[in-house]
Amino acid sequence: MAGSAEFKVDTGDLQGLASHLSSLFDELTQAGAFNPDASAAGHPGVISSLESFFSDWRSGLQQTTSNLSKLTDRLATGANDYDSTEGDIGGAFGG
Repeated sequence: MAGSAEFKVDTGDLQGLASHLSSLFDELTQAGAFNPDASAAGHPGVISSLESFFSDWRSGLQQTTSNLSKLTDRLATGANDYDSTEGDIGGAFGG
């Protein structure tokens, strides 16, 4: 058919990316468990700077892992939805 375009989604790639991002999420979660003792730095100015840095780090990491979790869920859901729709279409046409 002239002018028609084919749209194809590789659900295996979507699932693979979701799995890879899930592993990254696990690694970031482990990195977030890092909680050094800033008081070991000794100098009050250094201690304050380190505490501020680690607070910002944890806040940024929390936002990143939250977004990553949502993205991973959406990729997996999308792949499942595409597979389901393909199955429904195939079933409707006897395939």
